[in-house]
Amino acid sequence: MKTILIRKAVKFVTPFESIKVLHSHCSDLFQSMNKKFSTMLRGEKIINIGGNKKVLVEREAGEPNWLTEANFIKEFLSDEVAPYQGLKVAKHTRTVYQGVLRKYYGKKQRDENKGMPTFCAFRTRNLVFSDAFLWFPKGNTDILEYKNITGEKVQFKYQQTSKDGRIQKNALKYLPHMDPNKKFGATFVVNDDRTKCTVVATATIPLTFKYEPVDFIGIDMNVSEKFDNWLYFSESIYELKKIAKSYYKDTIAKTEKRIAELNDLIRIPQKVQERKINSKKRGILRKKLIKQHALHNKQIQEASFPFQSFSIIKGLCDRAEKEKKGLAIDSVKCGKTTGSFGQDKFPELLRGECQRRGIPYIDTPTPFTSRRCPDCGFVEGEYVRIQTGKKQWKLKPSKARDKKTNVFTCPKCDSKHDGDFVGANTLSVWASYLWGIDQIQGHPNKELWPFIKRSFLLKDVDFPPKEN
Repeated sequence: MKTILIRKAVKFVTPFESIKVLHSHCSDLFQSMNKKFSTMLRGEKIINIGGNKKVLVEREAGEPNWLTEANFIKEFLSDEVAPYQGLKVAKHTRTVYQGVLRKYYGKKQRDENKGMPTFCAFRTRNLVFSDAFLWFPKGNTDILEYKNITGEKVQFKYQQTSKDGRIQKNALKYLPHMDPNKKFGATFVVNDDRTKCTVVATATIPLTFKYEPVDFIGIDMNVSEKFDNWLYFSESIYELKKIAKSYYKDTIAKTEKRIAELNDLIRIPQKVQERKINSKKRGILRKKLIKQHALHNKQIQEASFPFQSFSIIKGLCDRAEKEKKGLAIDSVKCGKTTGSFGQDKFPELLRGECQRRGIPYIDTPTPFTSRRCPDCGFVEGEYVRIQTGKKQWKLKPSKARDKKTNVFTCPKCDSKHDGDFVGANTLSVWASYLWGIDQIQGHPNKELWPFIKRSFLLKDVDFPPKEN
């Protein structure tokens, strides 16, 4: 049986006093760095922010250049990090800088049509520290230790039991899978009244599937708001090939509408005169938003399979387990202009149930899945060269799938299918191929992965030769 590695959370609950000094200094440093970042953006000193921890800075003379985090901190944040010089805590200051950068890069990605953001408010009490920040002193897993930003080492114990047993059962369940002699990163989550802190780390655990799948059931998720399809299957599941969004108009759809309304209210307009809600009111709305997301998650988890007495997730897993099949889970991501309707929650919930029951599954890549004909297997596509800084090639937009009607017409055999069924069918075939070549978690070599994809999915497409 095949075995994969999955990551699970390990939560250490400790009094806030254990990290109070660290939290205070890092929060102040975040605020000061954030202020400097905003000033540089408003003055157009910062031109762009990249996803690789780099910042494009305007120069008084010469061309703008990209700066690494180390170079940016050295050149522009020397005053902010000056109190910590000589304490050997560069990792701490870089971590705070990365947090600032993530906020601006994330806002830039969300509001890509509005240009570069000029200010991001610091609202969270949480701190994120990368690898090798925490460790178990001398391998003793009853105690955690870290180096404070003020230079001294701090040890603290964590809560191992509670009256109802939740801490031991849920939070520390995967602790035995952590290497007691290896340092690790974590997220420090502080509660509302600042009495407790939950240190969230991860453990890598092996998961062995219960059986070899004879085939895969493809599950395509529609992210477009144009069509009513929510889930489309590569084969009939309890006499249904698709599940419509409208079936859940009074539950999932209603909650999703409320989430969208709250997000609109919370969003801070770039222009000050357009801001109608103050920070205090936004804080209240964010708590409501968290509750709505929790409700949304529960509704998706419990969403009943149409005309059946069980949930969609249970029904899919029962069917797969009964017929010794695997599940090809759509790894599509919901974006800014598309609806969600559970695309941000359903795959994770389904994946969790598969892991609990040992059912084989693959998070199947989604690019170009709507190009393959379910009948003859032909893949429609043509490469064209695009002019960027480097000579690159991309596939022309598909002509086989009509975006207005969502109908796929094969250019080779002329067969017609619903576009979402085409995606589900391709996911099934794609997953079977990946399972057969032992690439069920994707190839770790990102440069090799496109070639693996082309060897299967784009085998009928002539890839242009490399140019000198």
